Amino acid sequence: MNTADRARRSVFDGIAAAYDWESAGLSVGGIRAWHHAAIAVLHIAPGDNVLDVGCGTGVVLRECAERMDGRGTFVGLDASSAMLEVAQQHSRTASHAAIHWMKGDGQALPFADASFDWVTAQFSLRNMEDWRRGLREMIRVLKPGGSLVLLDLVHPRSLFGRLSRFYVRLVTRLPGLGAYRQIYLSLSGFATDQQLLTAMEANLAVHAVRRWAGGLVLLAVAVKKGQITAPRA
Repeated sequence: MNTADRARRSVFDGIAAAYDWESAGLSVGGIRAWHHAAIAVLHIAPGDNVLDVGCGTGVVLRECAERMDGRGTFVGLDASSAMLEVAQQHSRTASHAAIHWMKGDGQALPFADASFDWVTAQFSLRNMEDWRRGLREMIRVLKPGGSLVLLDLVHPRSLFGRLSRFYVRLVTRLPGLGAYRQIYLSLSGFATDQQLLTAMEANLAVHAVRRWAGGLVLLAVAVKKGQITAPRA
């Protein structure tokens, strides 16, 4: 793990305990609605294998497991030990018995090719040092015909989107919220919506796209094709 990745992990270790309610406050409740929209397109069938890359405190997987009453295999992977500790603390019930929490790097997933029916990354791809590498890894471990669900902040192109990004900049500068500065800084090396969708289309058939906050928040749902090629720059 390089210096930049260690710094990102340290940031999330420091905010893990309060992350859920603080992120809800910073987004004026938006993050909960966006997560619910992403979960709604995860049409998981009994016995499916589901991977959440950058699972954080486990909000997404816990809801998925509850909906399926544990009938499936759910894996949450995150680079932050503190985030995983929070996820485990909230998951000590029978309905969450099928969730496996793992520490790992989203840019080097410790799974065989074509292991999962569903892969999701929600507000985590942007935080990787090399997001294209992370995307390739998610596609690699996805089964042919399986679905990738990405939810993240991207560079907005509309006026309202740029105002939304400016709001993120302002709130992450407030006293006591310095750790959340990473949210804004992570946008500087990330993609526009079109760049992300173009990279996905090298190996995936994108069939649903939703945007919020003027295009600052993007949800993309895609199905894996056959042969793997490198995402276009």
